[in-house]
Amino acid sequence: MPYEISLDGARAAAGLALARAERLSGTGASATVRITGILKFAPDRSEVELLRWLEERLGSDYAACLPRFRDIGEVEGSFAIELEYVGDATLETTLASRERRDAIDPTVVVDRVAEMIARFATVSVPSDACSASANPMVDEVVGALSCNAMAAGSLFRPDPGTCRDHAVFVPGICHRDLSAVNVMCASDGSVRLIDPRASVPGAPVGMPTFGSSAIDAAAFLVSLERKELERDRLDLPRLGLTARFRDIVDGWIEAGTFNAFMLDLCLAHAYSVYAACRCDYCLAPEREWLYDLMRKRLESVSTRIA
Repeated sequence: MPYEISLDGARAAAGLALARAERLSGTGASATVRITGILKFAPDRSEVELLRWLEERLGSDYAACLPRFRDIGEVEGSFAIELEYVGDATLETTLASRERRDAIDPTVVVDRVAEMIARFATVSVPSDACSASANPMVDEVVGALSCNAMAAGSLFRPDPGTCRDHAVFVPGICHRDLSAVNVMCASDGSVRLIDPRASVPGAPVGMPTFGSSAIDAAAFLVSLERKELERDRLDLPRLGLTARFRDIVDGWIEAGTFNAFMLDLCLAHAYSVYAACRCDYCLAPEREWLYDLMRKRLESVSTRIA
């Protein structure tokens, strides 16, 4: 769905030349243009490199999982990416609304996200990467968990050796920051994931690598739990999404996609992200109960991987 965006003169000129934008009004220093997607500006090329890496590995399935993109290049010191428009509603806003959106069924959305996670887990991994992929993924999660726990004031620090010895998973690709806010829902019923990361929250930013679907399963599970807890506080109807998705996750454990220890490690990381967060949303007085609960959940699941 086209929309209008105001850009300064130089950036508008680049947009008109490279982003298939239509000039609507304005000349000289400013202009209003219409584009058929979303223009995203980043300080470096890491995001477009990650999208290319994912596109290469997902092949024809990429467009069904993430928005199509086009590398526009450098525009006034920033790197621009044109992203396909995939709707204006997220799963988070859908679950927070008191109004039912007939075109968006949260149960269908959750099932579709599960299908995408499962697809990520089946991506072909080069044989030389299989043996080396486990420890880097585990070390990435362990390192991020330790940093987040410290920021949250928790004394828990996972032992890297213990985690390497007990975590088992089939290497594939993963989103690395999968939450309800990163799930886009369109009026035609399509579902896409946005804003993938090259590293999990709390870990140093690096090049994209193979990982485990356990990190996405845990992150999405905790995100659903949070949204449903908030719905309970607002006396909104219960949807049972967390339990539904947990059943799917348990099926992946039974199938050997990852083991229970790996899931617990990733759950601890997911809780640590929220326990360490200091944003206005998480620290709002009306959500103090949820912030405290995330800290308690972190301590609880940590006992299972200590």
